[in-house]
Parts: sequence; C-alpha cells; structure tokens
Amino acid sequence: MTDRRRLASNGRVAAMDLKGIVTADTYNNGQKAQVSVGLADLCRAPDGARDRQLLYGDDVTIYETLENHSFVQSQKDAYVGYVANSALCTTPLAPTHQVMAPLCHIYDMPDIKSKNVMLLAMGSKIHAKDEKNGFVAVREGWIHTSAISSCADRPKDPVAVAARLIGVPYLWGGNSALGIDCSGLVQLSCLICGLECPGDSDMQSEELGKLLNEKDTLTRGDLVFWKGHVAWVSGPNKLIHANAYHMATVEEDMKATLDRIETTGGGRPIGLRRISP
Repeated sequence: MTDRRRLASNGRVAAMDLKGIVTADTYNNGQKAQVSVGLADLCRAPDGARDRQLLYGDDVTIYETLENHSFVQSQKDAYVGYVANSALCTTPLAPTHQVMAPLCHIYDMPDIKSKNVMLLAMGSKIHAKDEKNGFVAVREGWIHTSAISSCADRPKDPVAVAARLIGVPYLWGGNSALGIDCSGLVQLSCLICGLECPGDSDMQSEELGKLLNEKDTLTRGDLVFWKGHVAWVSGPNKLIHANAYHMATVEEDMKATLDRIETTGGGRPIGLRRISP
C-alpha cells in the first residue's frame, strides 16, 4: 500500500500521474507554489495535527485550494498535507542562496536599525538580487549577507550543520531552529548539504545511504536508528540528536545514550546506515 505521507491524493483530488492507481473524484497536474512565510506547518488535515514543517522558499505543488488551506505536496521530500493559504505564493522564484545562520531577519531596509519584517530559519531558500551595505534584496526586504551562502557553495558535512542546532528546543514534527525533532534534524542537515533525505526516521532508515552491520566501526556521519528515533554519529562514542529526554538537540556520549534509551523502554538500535562520502 502506498504510504499516505507521500501520496498526492486526498480522495477528492489526486495528482494526474496517480490516475488508474488511486481513486479520486478529480485528477490534476497541480499548481506550482512556494512558501512565503518564515515557517509553515504541514498538517494532516486543515487545522489538524502537524506532520512536518516547511521553510521559506520551499517549493510545493497545490492540488486543491480550500477556503483557508491548500492540499499540497512538498517538492523537497514528496510529503503531502495541508498548508495555510496565507503561507503560499504562486509566483515562485528560483533560489540563489540559502540561510546558514540558525535564525536571521529580513529587514525593510538595508540597515540593521530598520524594521525587521520576517524571521527566517536555517535552510530557508532565497532569491537574492541587489546587494547594498552588506545586505541582499529579497522579495520582502533585505537580508544580511553574513546569514546566507550561495546555493552553489553548499557545505559538505551534515554533522557540522546539525551541530549548529545544538540547544534548539525539541518539537515533534519540527524542521527549524525554532524547534526540531530527530528526523527533522537529519533531514535539514542533509538538505542543506545537497543530499536528498525523506522526512521521517522510518523512511530514513530504509532509504538513506547503505546499511551497516553491528560489527562495522561507526564513524562521523553515520546514522543510528531506533524504533521512532535517529541520531547522527558525530565522533568517537559521540551522538548528536534532537530528543524528548533533554527536550533539545544535544551532543552526548554514545554508550550512555544507548543505555538510557534501552532502560527507558526505547530498546536497542534497529539499524545503522552510512551516508557520508
């Protein structure tokens, strides 16, 4: 059965390429759009539970528009759900840069003393135009160049990206420096480095890199999976992960983490994978 999280169908409408595969009242090719707010929840139903989050500049395809929400499919990981109409713009711009600071502001003028008009999180994608006074112009205003890097100059180490988010509060379904969960941390750090990555840990445990066995020596950039949880190996006997025990993203001793998760009912790891070059 096709996973509903990545199935562009809600029964009323479905993607045209699903015709003959799923049953729906209508089928269409969708409308391209882009997230135009700092952060948007991708929900299971209109005003329903959050499944994941979308960042400024994330591309989506709209398959149905309701009064306040649209049924969309995210282009970064094929996740589907409902997003507030107010969070979407139907005139997408090609990204030139991405935000590398955990958080940064869009200002209404190229001046640090001007009004801040929007908060962006790491991984947001922007279309930069004119540069002035150390700022670049975007659709909504100006961003300081210290917070961004060119999409052509991506970092190579996703663990180093994840380490920038140590201390970020834990948030179920979160994908940003305002709140993040274990799979969100893995996905965000991979995507920033240009590595494809699905949204949830069960998908990641099946699709990322290559499977290791228990006898393999874990190295930086490997992933450790439990049922419903994932962590980066950051160094010898070290893990970085967003977790509900600390309610934050932390780096901690691997053995102590393994023992704690097992004794608190999370069991032993169910998989090890390597995605580092």
